[in-house]
Amino acid sequence: MTTGTETECYSGGKTDTGLYLCHAYTVLGAYKLESGERLIKVRNPHGHDAEEHDGGYKGRWHDNDPNWTDELLALVDHEPKNDGVFIIDEAQFYTSFTETWINPSTLNWHQDYFLKLRDENKNPSYTLTVTNKH
Repeated sequence: MTTGTETECYSGGKTDTGLYLCHAYTVLGAYKLESGERLIKVRNPHGHDAEEHDGGYKGRWHDNDPNWTDELLALVDHEPKNDGVFIIDEAQFYTSFTETWINPSTLNWHQDYFLKLRDENKNPSYTLTVTNKH
């Protein structure tokens, strides 16, 4: 599953919570705390950044947020480190990300390529076939 921030913007900008504008992120999981609060684990696919510990996210539940306990970190299977992974609460997720996609698994797909090298009309011809083999 993937999600993205505002798409009609200039590249390289950031939100007030440190998320990159015009950028895609990977959704890694969702968790519900005993309090009822819902948290979502997200990853900046560019990974770590020397200047930004958790993908640049600075909102509630960022890696150094004082709300974290060892028990909560274990519940969401999160280790604060410079890997681009961060936790965001549900309300902030909905206001920060404008699009979310469920991506099909391509693990069982087989792809073939065809390239026509000699075309008398000088028109390139390409064919891509994708099949699902079980």
